[in-house]
Amino acid sequence: MAINPRLGEAVAVFEALGWVDARLVDAPDLPSGTAEQRKTAVAGLRTGDWGPEGEGWDQGAYVGVNGAMLTLFAIRVGVDGRRAASLLDRIWKKIDTQTIAALTDQREPQFARTFVNRAAAIDEWTYPTVLVALVAKHGLSVPQDARYLRSWLDIVAQLLNGATVDHGTVLPLTGAELFVEHVGAWIAARLPARQIRPVLLDALARGWLDRAEAVRLVLSGLDTAPRPVDQ
Repeated sequence: MAINPRLGEAVAVFEALGWVDARLVDAPDLPSGTAEQRKTAVAGLRTGDWGPEGEGWDQGAYVGVNGAMLTLFAIRVGVDGRRAASLLDRIWKKIDTQTIAALTDQREPQFARTFVNRAAAIDEWTYPTVLVALVAKHGLSVPQDARYLRSWLDIVAQLLNGATVDHGTVLPLTGAELFVEHVGAWIAARLPARQIRPVLLDALARGWLDRAEAVRLVLSGLDTAPRPVDQ
């Protein structure tokens, strides 16, 4: 991908708003500028590179500013969800989950939808709890993506076991949010029903779904299991 010809203008806004010397964790509270400044910044950040792969990207080798901070700035000022997810995937030095959660929480439902759909398809996505929380907050369609669903199952299993899951400020997840929809997506994706059985039983005991719904889901899982061993 080539360098965006308006990248320099975007970096000038980044510098003018005081992001250069700020900490990554402060990004959700830093100024995003006027409507005109945001428009200029998005025009220069919505496409293109600001460093080579790896450490060079983090250091913003093409622009002389911190590439990780520029990524957070891009999300703050309004790049679309697909671009935001792709940018975060390029960061070599990972950013803490709470910062990403707080930034994405400030954005609109359409951003959340495209962000989740793009991030769910990325191998080894670093912030799975952010995706689960955004789906719950905005009532989004549950992605029928095996990576997303396995992350969801892991998070819900932790919550059912009393663990505290680091998800930032997006939503105080309990595990009950869109539970039936997630199980339905798991089954539709033809993932092994036996893997979800312990969570299903715990959820039934907690009243997250009724017995009739549980039976329906179990029978659906039996019908769609790709192999007998997965039933």
